[in-house]
Amino acid sequence: MKFRIKYILVALFATVLFGCADEYDGTGVDSKVSLDDHCLYVYCSDGWNRINISSFSSNDYYIEINTNGTKTNWKIAGAPDWLKLSSTTGDYSEKVTLQVSPNFTFNTRTATLTVTSTDMPGSFEISVSQERTYLNGSGEGTVNYPFDCEAAYNYIGYLVNNVESESDIYIRGYVKSIKQEYNEKNGCATFSISQDQWNSYNEILVSSALYLGNQKYSSTKRNVLIGDEVVICGKVINKNGTRQTVDNKAYLYSVNGITDANDAVVTDNIQPISYVLENGVHGNIYRIKGTCTSISNAWLGNYYLTEDASKIFIDGSYYGDQQFQYNNIKEGDTLIIEGELYSYDSRPELIKAQILDIQRAN
Repeated sequence: MKFRIKYILVALFATVLFGCADEYDGTGVDSKVSLDDHCLYVYCSDGWNRINISSFSSNDYYIEINTNGTKTNWKIAGAPDWLKLSSTTGDYSEKVTLQVSPNFTFNTRTATLTVTSTDMPGSFEISVSQERTYLNGSGEGTVNYPFDCEAAYNYIGYLVNNVESESDIYIRGYVKSIKQEYNEKNGCATFSISQDQWNSYNEILVSSALYLGNQKYSSTKRNVLIGDEVVICGKVINKNGTRQTVDNKAYLYSVNGITDANDAVVTDNIQPISYVLENGVHGNIYRIKGTCTSISNAWLGNYYLTEDASKIFIDGSYYGDQQFQYNNIKEGDTLIIEGELYSYDSRPELIKAQILDIQRAN
């Protein structure tokens, strides 16, 4: 019996394996048992007893089945999904190639292949192990340790084109652009997230994702805005080069740390602008709703919010991420914002204002 294997962890579990009527003409035959009319050698690509598969390789590994010219049936069983065999049964000599997929289980994984024949006694077992595949970036794709966009981008790049991931992963990133905001008609949204708020590298498309709690969106909840820090959960796919979540198989796990949809309600606790102007306490936080008017500085987010005959100046320059400009807010849009009441030259205004929701005028 000749047994070799390359890049595959191998252990021998039986002393009598297969035999041949005639001696195999290959080199280094370890043992043989004479049986009339049948012969079966298991010849693998390297002679080591125990070699660990590297985390991932596109190279094929192989097990050579040699019947030495006889018709001898054989079968290889026990291959898991991550280990693909070119053949699992046959009657004559054949080189069976093995190909491994990346190991994203975050632990070493193992499998046992068993070679048998109904024409001959005994069996031969091959133990295979593979180390985890490490990615550039950070995170593990779990709820406690989400991938950042760099790790997710590389993870998706390992997937076979147009084949979705086997399991859900968690990705943390910042909303970079919005193709479709959340709405009640279909309850989902499509937007892109990236590694940080300023750059578009390692961008992931979030396609038709449900809202917090894996539920459809309702209009009482805050929408996603450019600059929001989000965590997405769902299956992913390399769709003809676009690295994205699978359509309708992902959801918004968190937005700016909020995971419960009940905590994302923005229509509660809204104070009339007239009340804030007349009775507001400086230093307190107020939530108001009104129409954007008189934009004086889109970069800093300086404008007025108007409700009926009352209006209040919004000084968003303290917020720091240019939320107003990036979300392309126009005069006439209706906003729900939250900020601190402050007085500047005896003029009441809201500072450190955060936009919670936008209703577009058009």
